[in-house]
This record gives sequence, C-alpha cells and structure tokens, in this order.
Amino acid sequence: MQMKSSRESMFVNPRSSFTVIVRIADIHRLDVRFGPASFDAIYSLEALKTASSFDQIFVSLGHLLKPGGVLGIYEWCWTEIMNSLDADHCRLAYLLEEQTHIGHRMVSQRSSEGAVESIHNSGLFRAVYTEDLANRHSALPWYTPLDLAIGSASTPWTSESVGEGIFGDLTRNAAVVISQAGHMKLFSPMFLIVAERL
Repeated sequence: MQMKSSRESMFVNPRSSFTVIVRIADIHRLDVRFGPASFDAIYSLEALKTASSFDQIFVSLGHLLKPGGVLGIYEWCWTEIMNSLDADHCRLAYLLEEQTHIGHRMVSQRSSEGAVESIHNSGLFRAVYTEDLANRHSALPWYTPLDLAIGSASTPWTSESVGEGIFGDLTRNAAVVISQAGHMKLFSPMFLIVAERL
C-alpha cells in the first residue's frame, strides 16, 4: 500500500511490521527540513550533481543519518581517465556543466576518486561498496540511447516552446556533450557509492 502527499510517501507491507516513509527534499536545504540523526538510510539518484562539492554534501548527509545508517549514491562523475591538465578534457567538462546547468566544480570535485575521497574525508562514513556501473559488461554502452536520439530528427528535445522532452530536461546540445564524454570514457552518469555512517 502507498499513501502519497506532495512531498512524502508511506509504504506499508501487510506481511511485515515495517513501514517505509519516503521524503523528498531540496538537497540544498536538508538541514532546515530534517534534524540530526533523522534517517536509517538515505539514497540519492543523480541529485548531487548540482551541489557545490561532494565534501559539503556528504557532511550534510552524514549528520542526517543515524549511526550505522546506510547512504546510497548514484551520481554523475568524471572517470579516472579524465585529465584535469588536458585542455580538451577541461573544455568538455566545462561544456557538460554549462549545457546541463549543473554548475561548475573543479574536475577533482566531480571525479569518482574525489567522491570516494570525500566520503572518507568526511570522517562520518565508511565506504562499503563503490562501482562505476557504466563499466559493467553490456552489449551496448550506456550512451547508445542518446546517440540514437541525437541521430533521429523526430526526437522531442527540451525547449522553451515544447517543455520537457524524451530525456527529461536534457537539451539536444547537452545530449551531444554527454555522449561525447561517454565515447571518450571521461564521464559516467552512474557511479555508485554505498557507505555506512560511523
């Protein structure tokens, strides 16, 4: 059973005594909405990409979790191939951040290594599992749907006149940059981190 309000859902399993309440909040105002040690678990799907740094957000999330609580993050990251000294890589990073409106960060503050390092440096978490899910063996790379959509004249892209397109609020220009970064193995839209609150 699911009960909904605009910002909260409650799931009740009739075969168990567990009730799960899902709360949706602005990532930049979590401390205003919730008190310390409010949650047993927190997960985030591509919601941290607009935060100014992993350091800042992991400390905020750490304060919201109870000791022993679990944090699950599925996030946009630069891969280990991204070279902050390579002008072409930096130009592509700038274009991706500009076209997707996620805000600008230093490359190290959006890298998979930087994300894991921020988890450790927070002093609040122990990383339990990390994986770049884009590297899993698959018949097709993750950017294939973007490539197909970019190549089709009938793909509805986000625009001021149309609103959201087939990929949410992604514009065609943003899709081209994301796809290019994917082809170059510089970018992953699905870096997974599971961490335990100390």
